Amino acid sequence: MSDQTNNSSPEAPVAAAKPGRRKWWIGGAVAAVALTGLAATSVVHADGGWGGHHRGHGNHWGRTMDPEKMGKRVDFGVDMILGRVGADEGQKTKVAGLIKGILGQAPEFRKGHMEARDQLITLLKADTYDKAAVEKLRAERIKAMDEASKKVTAALDEAATTLTAKQRKELVELAEKRRSMFGGHGRRGGCDRK
Repeated sequence: MSDQTNNSSPEAPVAAAKPGRRKWWIGGAVAAVALTGLAATSVVHADGGWGGHHRGHGNHWGRTMDPEKMGKRVDFGVDMILGRVGADEGQKTKVAGLIKGILGQAPEFRKGHMEARDQLITLLKADTYDKAAVEKLRAERIKAMDEASKKVTAALDEAATTLTAKQRKELVELAEKRRSMFGGHGRRGGCDRK
């Protein structure tokens, strides 16, 4: 073992972490999540959303929702929410386009998910359980989810940088206020309802 000296001493100053930078990153991440909620809210509430009294009628995003109708719902939601944080028309148009781009891919992703479910059911019904085929199916779905997640993250990054720091902060505050109003889960009567 060679004799090496350590040039650092206990008295050497340690670079201080920049709390403002971390706070900005966290704020950006929360804003991105809020934008995702905006996208989901815009589409989910169209024609009764995922459940509601229209369940079973086929008007749910990812199924048969008319792309034009979906686009109008996104425009409405973006205009309403981003209008509350003072976004200009250019920012609203950019964010709405990003959301529409992601939601436009939802039917394809859902189709892959449904096909995988059907394949799994077929594998489970077989006389002999094919462990390798199930593992292959799992790996394919994980890969598809990872690719979808990367697309969503890229859109969120672009949407978050389209807004100013002040707008992102206000958007986060709106999301936090909404969450606290609805029991912490975005809906009335969540798990922490007392």
